[in-house]
Amino acid sequence: MSSPSNNMMEMNSPPKAPGERQRANDEDSGQSIGFFLAFVYFLKGFMASGIYVFPVSVNRVGGNLTLVIPLLAINYVLIALCLYILVANNTGSKTYPEFVKTTFDNGTGYFPKVSKVFKIFVIIFGFTFSFCVCSIYLSFITSHVCQVTIAIFSSNHNIDFHLVTVIVAIILIVPHCTPILSSLALSILALIGLIFQLLAICLGFVYFFDDSDSYPMRLELPTIDDLFLAESYIIYASEGINLFFPLIAAMKKPDQLLGCPSLLCAGIITLAAFGLIVCGAGASKMYSTAHFIFLMTPTTTLGIVVKIFAATGIFFTYPLQLDVAYHYIVDELDIDNKGPVKYVTRAFLVLLTVGLAMMNPPHFHHFMGVLGALCLTVLTFIVPGLIPICTENYGRKKWMAIVALDAFMLGIATLIDGTTTNAIDWSRANYSNYETYC
Repeated sequence: MSSPSNNMMEMNSPPKAPGERQRANDEDSGQSIGFFLAFVYFLKGFMASGIYVFPVSVNRVGGNLTLVIPLLAINYVLIALCLYILVANNTGSKTYPEFVKTTFDNGTGYFPKVSKVFKIFVIIFGFTFSFCVCSIYLSFITSHVCQVTIAIFSSNHNIDFHLVTVIVAIILIVPHCTPILSSLALSILALIGLIFQLLAICLGFVYFFDDSDSYPMRLELPTIDDLFLAESYIIYASEGINLFFPLIAAMKKPDQLLGCPSLLCAGIITLAAFGLIVCGAGASKMYSTAHFIFLMTPTTTLGIVVKIFAATGIFFTYPLQLDVAYHYIVDELDIDNKGPVKYVTRAFLVLLTVGLAMMNPPHFHHFMGVLGALCLTVLTFIVPGLIPICTENYGRKKWMAIVALDAFMLGIATLIDGTTTNAIDWSRANYSNYETYC
């Protein structure tokens, strides 16, 4: 029997948005997920294409691992603590915007009357990141398809990158519509994607260790701009921030996020292990794994296999991020339960990502840098940095306040300097090979 306090909370709670009603129906029908699938979903959401650009940050600081490795480790710790702050102050919110509005409205701190402003900011930056990163995923997949095709058929002719992008986008409509069938669908897609991505990373290392070619590193000492530019890539350690609250809503036992076993602790440790290894590999060759998986046409069978696995891993990650962008829209416009409209909306979102995906692939790491510095800093560091001030929940010995201040300051600095530096570098990029890339 439910307690009187729970009954009062249900009576006083506001009507659920369409996306929330769908997730509530999933919970009632037993479609919530257990610890293992939640752990897989967490790993896949936070480890997608972003991990492949970690070595770019090494290159930006002249291959100096004594700068990048500590910076990456600090980011993982700070991300874990910021996620902890979000969980510790969550009172049942199913989405990030709902959490921000509820927390600021109920807080006793300094922002009780501006919750709508912060909610709008989260919606804008959250949707922008999920939508734009999906265009990066699409470009990533298309590049691999083109390069594998050239390698297998020994083609000396260019492949129409634009046409292949449209074909891949049409195919991606199918997995993007699977979340409509069941809340378990995204977790299954995440499991498949994670298996292929881990295989791609492991086999990619084998390929590089056997490869005798080397690539030049920048030798000059890094500037402060280089450090913040490196941070704009490293912050992709929090690539799955938009998936965090949907994950909490889908879990059978949300208390396992911080309990024993702790999904947050196990997930961050696993992510950090892979991230530090991939980043460390960037010390020996420019971009290292990223240089191969993103740009180079494979010349061996092993290289072809790695390309296929990497593309497949991102293929199954695409629906996870675009589903978040979809719910950002339907939760505000009330169109989730209007019959075929939900299918049309999902298909339309997929096709919209085609435009951004057609940007020159050799330079989309600049796009990733701008996106990381502009959006992930807000979602991962700046907003969580305001929560303890809003709730006046500073933790024992005010550790949450200290973490929040550090996260907020790093977020603001990266937002300003990282975005500006990436934009300038992007404007200076060479586009002479745009038509002949594939």
